[in-house]
Amino acid sequence: MADQFRVSEDLFEEEVADALPESGVAIDASRPGFASLLTVLKAARDGQVPKEVQLHYHDALLAHLRDSRAQIDAMEVPKEVAEMVAPAIAATRGMLDDMERVLTFFAAWIDRGDAPSLDDAIALLESIHTEVRTVM
Repeated sequence: MADQFRVSEDLFEEEVADALPESGVAIDASRPGFASLLTVLKAARDGQVPKEVQLHYHDALLAHLRDSRAQIDAMEVPKEVAEMVAPAIAATRGMLDDMERVLTFFAAWIDRGDAPSLDDAIALLESIHTEVRTVM
């Protein structure tokens, strides 16, 4: 049981660390990551990232989110500690939901060239960064 909770804590820390880049994280099309997603979004807005790279980022990060969600959903939480760990699990799910919304906005940009959706993706991701930095 303790291992499952450690996995959840590690997963949350990984998601948070990955979602809070240092400024100007370089785009690496061979290794899409949340750390460079804000850079990709802003560069896409400026026409500096090919559509195929944008799509690759989107698809890889969406798969990563789904894998992370599956790990959380697969965890078995004993009744004795469910109340204690519920906030950490809820925070992790909330982070995943927010990041998925970013990717949904990004998809609208990729599919239809919907500039307001790309702006929404950027604004939401910047907001997530600010919120998480405040908590940490």
